[in-house]
Amino acid sequence: MLNMRWVHIFLQLFLSYYYVTIAIRENILRENGSNIKSWWIQHHYLMVGCGVVLMTWPPTESYHQFSLILHAFGLYVSFLQIFQTRYQMARLYTQRALGKAGEMDVVNTDTRETHWTGSVKLLLPMVWFGHMFQLHLAIYAFRIWLSFPKEIHPLCVSMFNLAMFLGNFSTTLIVVREKAKNRTANNKKTQ
Repeated sequence: MLNMRWVHIFLQLFLSYYYVTIAIRENILRENGSNIKSWWIQHHYLMVGCGVVLMTWPPTESYHQFSLILHAFGLYVSFLQIFQTRYQMARLYTQRALGKAGEMDVVNTDTRETHWTGSVKLLLPMVWFGHMFQLHLAIYAFRIWLSFPKEIHPLCVSMFNLAMFLGNFSTTLIVVREKAKNRTANNKKTQ
């Protein structure tokens, strides 16, 4: 089998760079008045920390056990991000067509009303599945650590993924509940 260790290290290095730049961007947006949940910024810093742990995890048996499921998760998240981007682009296109957004506007969940279309009804279960997949990663890495208790990397990765699952799940739940409450309030206003 082809040794993909350097590809893995490069991928984690790229993802760490990506999450640092996103965290900086979102901090700037927040300073300029965005209502972005602080969890998402914290999430990006946790991802950088997790990336550093994954980059420094030596190619031991525990690493090989975890890397396959990690890459399956990465592939799933990649497809999910493509789907999210297409959904957001369609929302922004609609807002522009209605004259509610300009050419320089970007989609953000703080200012745009959520329309419970078929796309969002498909997107949300995919997001929830991704959260459950992340919980599975945390449990799987913890079980690997139990088999290799002298190695700290599986335990660190488990803790990072558990923290990200808890934050992602709870923040997504809060946002969905807020959107549903706003939708109900808007429906009552129009009646």
